Amino acid sequence: MQQQLQTLIQGTVESLGYELWGYEFRSQPGGPLLCVFVEKDTGVLVDDCSRINRQLRAVLEVETSMGDQLTLEISSPGIERSLYRLSHYQRYLGEKIKLRLARARDNCRNFNGVIEDIDEESQAIVLSTEQETLKIALSEIEKARLLVEF
Repeated sequence: MQQQLQTLIQGTVESLGYELWGYEFRSQPGGPLLCVFVEKDTGVLVDDCSRINRQLRAVLEVETSMGDQLTLEISSPGIERSLYRLSHYQRYLGEKIKLRLARARDNCRNFNGVIEDIDEESQAIVLSTEQETLKIALSEIEKARLLVEF
């Protein structure tokens, strides 16, 4: 189901001329919420989000059993965007991020640091924190986002 959903979302978003940055399911009273994050070189406006919402809702209602039970939210990833794929980490090499591991490492799950390197072969990032440099596999990361400091 997850792969089918990924294919439906990505196909719909790309057919409209946008890049699928990522998506997340969230629980809320009244049923599940599907948050879809899209990007375009020229930026994403409210009208763009409405257009994608209408098209994606129609596709989900036809292709899945959850289309009418789902709350759908479309937005840009924002300035402190979540990072989902290795290509996202590559794009922000040298930038500061905040991440949470699925399981603790030395009793710590949360880390702030700079993406120092990417290891494509092992699907891992090298994160430099104030205390240490860590190699972290993408599969270990529960959530990661850019950390913007003003």
